Order: sequence, then structure tokens, then C-alpha cells
Amino acid sequence: MTKREVKNIQEKIQSIRYGTTIYIKKRELRLITKILEALSYRMPVPVTEYIRYVDSLSAYGKPVYYTYGLCPTCGSVLDRSYWSYCPSCGQRLK
Repeated sequence: MTKREVKNIQEKIQSIRYGTTIYIKKRELRLITKILEALSYRMPVPVTEYIRYVDSLSAYGKPVYYTYGLCPTCGSVLDRSYWSYCPSCGQRLK
């Protein structure tokens, strides 16, 4: 893609923000979709689903429970609570 084509797409995106009706080619639409998808991974998403594992019994005979979050984008288990990004897909987390 040439610099001229990229500049043309930038102008179209600007006009979308201001509510102007525009016409986009399929190739340009695919590029805009990829750009927006890439940007969506930078926006933090809260972890809302959790999974609970039961480990072996403790010294007192009671089961030990571990709770882990699930990535809202790919569903992988987040076994560290301090991670700010998903190690599988790269989604930024709150």
C-alpha cells in the first residue's frame, strides 16, 4: 500500500468521525478493520469470569481452593493476578 493510499484512508477515517457519508473500497475496509482490531487489544478489559480449582487437602484435612481469572478475549486461564496483559493473546487487562 502506498503512502497516498494510506493518506486517503486517514482522510476517510477523519470524515467518519464527523458523520460524513463516504464510500470505502473492500481493500480499504479490510485495512481499517485490521487497524481497529489491533487497537482494541490495547484497551483494558476487566476480567469478569473466574474458575476455581480444588487442590489437595491441607495439613488440617480441608481442601485448598485456588481461584484464577479467565481472559475475556481468548478464555485462557490467568494464573497470576498481577498480569496486566494476557500471555496468550496479548489483551490488556484491568
